[in-house]
Formats: sequence, structure tokens, C-alpha cells
Amino acid sequence: MNKFFKWNMLITSFAPLWIAIVFIVAWDVAADYNVLIAEHHASIEVDYGGEVCVNVTEVIIQTLQGNTSQLAFAGAVLFVLLVSTVYILTFVMRMGKSGKGGDVVKIVLARKSTSLVTDFLLFYILPMIAFNFSNLRDILLFLIYFAFIAFLSIRNGNVYTNVLFEFMDYKAYKCDVEKVVMGKVFRYSECTVISKFDLTSNVGHEFTCFDFENTTFLNLEKPKKGASK
Repeated sequence: MNKFFKWNMLITSFAPLWIAIVFIVAWDVAADYNVLIAEHHASIEVDYGGEVCVNVTEVIIQTLQGNTSQLAFAGAVLFVLLVSTVYILTFVMRMGKSGKGGDVVKIVLARKSTSLVTDFLLFYILPMIAFNFSNLRDILLFLIYFAFIAFLSIRNGNVYTNVLFEFMDYKAYKCDVEKVVMGKVFRYSECTVISKFDLTSNVGHEFTCFDFENTTFLNLEKPKKGASK
């Protein structure tokens, strides 16, 4: 489940890009439709003096046939984004209500993550500049680019730059935490902790979280005073 959670986190973190891609494809399809409508009108005026109506159904079919790959890509993007969004929201709400399955860790050091702008430029702006999503070749190149980004992000736990979590009022922190495992205290450095609470003012407190491979923690409850047992 750890990697599956990170995968869905990664997908939803690209939400601005996915929405932009769907918009670009829809805009291009609408532009192609208008061009075909104009061509049909011009043809009718030449052949019939403008007395015959344009066959709108035929124009729509031609438009769809001319944009099959782009529409398929946009549809797949929208479907995957919706599935990942539902999964993340369901997971957070279910775990937040039950409070079960979490680990207790102690905050040793905490600071706000400062790489949000850099990650945003790299992950969202660069693809918009580098790739033409109305071109099948660029779509394939983007999928290769995204596969490498996904591999590196999931492997290194870099999945916290997430607009969905921002809307839910969660923030990302870089923390050193301590956790008791089989009676021994282990310290984990430079972990990513996603929390609604200001962890920088809760150093020395412990909190219940969901641990994903000791690199990413999701905090759903307010930190409390006390030492880890």
C-alpha cells in the first residue's frame, strides 16, 4: 500500500498539469471543429449557393477522427486523476475518523519545506513549455518524461508538493522524528511530514501518523506533549 499511496499522491500532485492538458486538448478540438464548419460552409456556397445546411454530425465525426490520440490521452488523464483523487480523499477521511493503524512518533526537529516553488516549476511549468499535447510524438515523449519523474519521486518520497493537500489545508514539513520499534528508539532524519498543524511549534511533542517506509509521514491528529514510550 505504501507505493500505491505514493503513486496516487504523485498523480494528484500533477493535478494542475492534468487539468491544463485536458483544457488544451478540448481547445484544440473545438478549434478544429470550427475550421471544419467554415470549410463546409465555403464548400456549400461554392457548390450549392449556400442553400444546403451543414451536416453537423458529419463535422463532429471528422473532428473526433482527426483528434483520436489527443482525446484518448485526455480521457485517460482525466480518469486516472479522478480515481487517484477519490482514493486520497477516501483514505484521509477514513483514517482520520478511525484513528487506527497509525504509529506514534516524536518530533525532534521540524522546518517548513522550501522546495515548493522549484518543484512546481520543474513538474508543471516545464512540461507545458516543452511538450505540444496536440501532437502524438510529444505525448509519447511526455509519458517517457513522466515515467522517469514518477520513478524518482516515488523512490525518494518526493510526492508532497500536492495541490489537493493544499486545498485540504495540509502543509509539508521536513522533520527529524523518533519512533519506538520493538522497544528501541530509532531516529529518522529529513523525513517528509504532511500535517494540518504547525509542527515547528510542536518540537518535542509526539503525534500519531501513518508511516510510509520511514520517509513520508501523514499526520492526522494534533501533536501532544509527552515522550515516546
